[in-house]
Amino acid sequence: MHESFIAFMFFACADGNIKNFFSSQGADCRRALKENQAGNEVSNCFDSLFGRLDDVVRKDDLCRDLESAQKCFGMAIARSCPNFAGYESLNKKFFHAIRKPCNSDVSFEKMQEFALGYREVIPDQTVSDPWREISLNTGGTQGTLQDIKVAERANGFCYRDSTKHHTRNRFIYWRISHDILELVEHSLDVNLAGNRIRYKFVDTPILDGVSIHETYDNVVVLVPTVCSVHRLIFPHPDKYHRQDHVHPDLAAPSIFSEATIADARDPSTFHFFTNSSSQLPYLADSSLTLAEEEAIFVLAYPSGEILLVKQSREGKVESIELKSESIVPRFLSGLADKLR
Repeated sequence: MHESFIAFMFFACADGNIKNFFSSQGADCRRALKENQAGNEVSNCFDSLFGRLDDVVRKDDLCRDLESAQKCFGMAIARSCPNFAGYESLNKKFFHAIRKPCNSDVSFEKMQEFALGYREVIPDQTVSDPWREISLNTGGTQGTLQDIKVAERANGFCYRDSTKHHTRNRFIYWRISHDILELVEHSLDVNLAGNRIRYKFVDTPILDGVSIHETYDNVVVLVPTVCSVHRLIFPHPDKYHRQDHVHPDLAAPSIFSEATIADARDPSTFHFFTNSSSQLPYLADSSLTLAEEEAIFVLAYPSGEILLVKQSREGKVESIELKSESIVPRFLSGLADKLR
């Protein structure tokens, strides 16, 4: 009932609907409906709509009655006002509003007929939002981009709290291609505006170690490259959705909608490191500690060396080189002990 009332108020307050109802053609149509109804046609429509209100009403029965009433009124309008499409449009919008729970929900009885599982939802991408692009110069060169070949990768992230309307059925998809990171946020319940953003780390390949983490205030994307590590910080959806309900026809801002190049270039969110040898890291992984919100990056080199980079929430960086001990000294030491 709550959803139906909100949808009806949107219908009633829409300027175009009021104009159609009180227009001169609307007055003629109402007069024709009153004068030309065959066998009290409109009265019968009202009877089918309100016939069950004296008894306990089940949702499925009420939804069927509303569907029958919409068809009934539609036939009456078609007979009495064949040249006025505005009233037929009002009839569809009105019943779409008051049937809001029937339009989206599935009854418990019908749910039992289906086994639980997943279904693919293909969004309409014919008219997609434009990409917002941010370029970051990390000190790489065109030669760096050509020297190392990193496989393209993609993955996703979904929010923990599935009880809130603005975080359930909401997820982030990311993809890396050479020096480009693409982030897209989708929701099956809320229309998101400004949900596509593309970061270009100029001539610096991105390693397969991107991860997304959710904190109380933010969503943090950790990005390792061959010569730098980055923390891309975005506001949590809770900051945008203070109300308990957002009308599905209204667009809500994505967490990427207000991202700026200044945020990405904040010195406390990235760190450049120099490679001790001529080699470049080829593997990486990243994580975020939830208590301290400390970003941890691990980068591996072909020589066996591992670089551990820890960056605090304030931007303080600690780098530790982990080198594997050669087995030759241990072998010679053991051999010498046996020869003594």
